[in-house]
Amino acid sequence: LLEGDPATVLPGTEFGVAAWVRIDQPREWAGVFSAVQDNGEYERGWVLGVNGDRFYFGLVTETTSRITYLYAHARAEPRRWHHLAATYDGQTMRIFVDGALEEEDLSQRGPVAWPPSTTIALGAYQDDNERHALVGAIHSIELHAEVLDSKAIARAYAERIDLFPK
Repeated sequence: LLEGDPATVLPGTEFGVAAWVRIDQPREWAGVFSAVQDNGEYERGWVLGVNGDRFYFGLVTETTSRITYLYAHARAEPRRWHHLAATYDGQTMRIFVDGALEEEDLSQRGPVAWPPSTTIALGAYQDDNERHALVGAIHSIELHAEVLDSKAIARAYAERIDLFPK
């Protein structure tokens, strides 16, 4: 948990994030990684998480004022380890589950619109007026200042899936 200006520590125009996560109890808007503000009309930052049994990636840029949420088609199976990844290259948002591209969107453009200050949280979707904790486990989270390509994401999944219990 880190509080402050996210622009000083997080990539703003291109990035990739990947996590090994297990959902033990589905909940609404649970976060895996968040640096977000979603307070009515004021929306800033980005978040990776799971809403019920659907993984999601939400992001808002300086050219829009609303968060775009991408939802994966693959379901978060309870008590099963999943590799969750998301990328943004300044114009395309993508979400991957277990090495496969699930969804992409072109509605955001340019740098991430950051709030002046927010909480950067692992294992929760947290902003000024709400906190949605993940009930499960996170093995690892990797944040990259460049876009991860599809092959690298698929390879990361394939190289580690056998390390986790079935």
